Parts: sequence; C-alpha cells; structure tokens
Amino acid sequence: MRESAYFRALQTALHGAGLPYGYAVTVWATGSALAGEHGPPTSAEIFLFAVGATSAYGGLVLLTGETGGEAKKPLSRSPHLVRAGLVHLAAIGAAITAALLVAQIHSSAAWILATLAATILYLGVASVEVATVERGGGASASALASRPIARPVIRDKRHSRLTAWLPEAIRSRPRARRNEPVGC
Repeated sequence: MRESAYFRALQTALHGAGLPYGYAVTVWATGSALAGEHGPPTSAEIFLFAVGATSAYGGLVLLTGETGGEAKKPLSRSPHLVRAGLVHLAAIGAAITAALLVAQIHSSAAWILATLAATILYLGVASVEVATVERGGGASASALASRPIARPVIRDKRHSRLTAWLPEAIRSRPRARRNEPVGC
C-alpha cells in the first residue's frame, strides 16, 4: 500500500462514494430499462419515477426508525473487501433484474414500480454485508486474504528495507519529532 496523503484521500473518497455510486448505477439502469421498453418518459412518468424511488427510500427509513441507531461499521468500511464487493454487485444485479422485469408491465405504473423495487432491493441487499459484519460473520479465505496487513512501526531508519538504498549519513540522521522545528 502506498503511503501518501493523496492515496489516503482517494481511499476516503472511494469509501464515501461506494453506496451512492452503486445506487446511481442502479437508478440509471432502471431508467434505461424503462425507456428501452416504453420509450422516452412523459413528464408524468418522470414524476412517477422520482416518487417510486423516494417512496422506497422513505419507507425504508420508517422501517428502520426504531432500530436503536446505525450499524457500527458503515457499508463502505467492511473488513471483508471481496465479500463486500460481491454483495454490492449482487445488490446492483438484483435491483436491475427487478427493474427489467417490471419494465415489461405495459403501463405508466411501471415507472413508479420499477424504481420502488430497485431502490428497496439495492439498499436491502447491500445492507446484508453490514449485518453480517455486525453479527460477527465469519470471513472466507478470500476475505481474510483481502484484509490489510498491519505494518510494523519502524522506529529506526537504519533497519528499514525501504531506506536501505540511502547513504548511511542520511539513514543514521536523527528524525525530527512532530511539532519540533527541524535543526533543534
């Protein structure tokens, strides 16, 4: 793993974008499935599309309102990266499959039902990983292999393989402590 402020920031951005990104893909695919079967939506069908998605989201919020709070670990911070990725793909796949099936309904009702089903399935299936982690779910061999390995803290630069190529004068120089001016 690279040690840099940029890669830490990128990792933070990726963790924060995971669920919204998956949902954006799901919503886009749902709209595409509907437009492919029904043609471009009317203004009323666009409204129905939005009502379906927001109703599903609001219904799930109401359903989980009395659960005693959020999970300790957000979906995007699962320690089982491979399993979490597979669950995420399954959530997107289930939602898109439902949207494709509902799109077969030859009525404007498909516009509300497709987003309702896709939203409930995506968020519901994607939450399986968090629930598994919360219950202390066992890790598969691939999940264990995907866990980050704790790096040893190297207190002395002379023993670091990463700095072995540096001249001895640089490697043996004392390190400045945090908040201490260099050269003191």
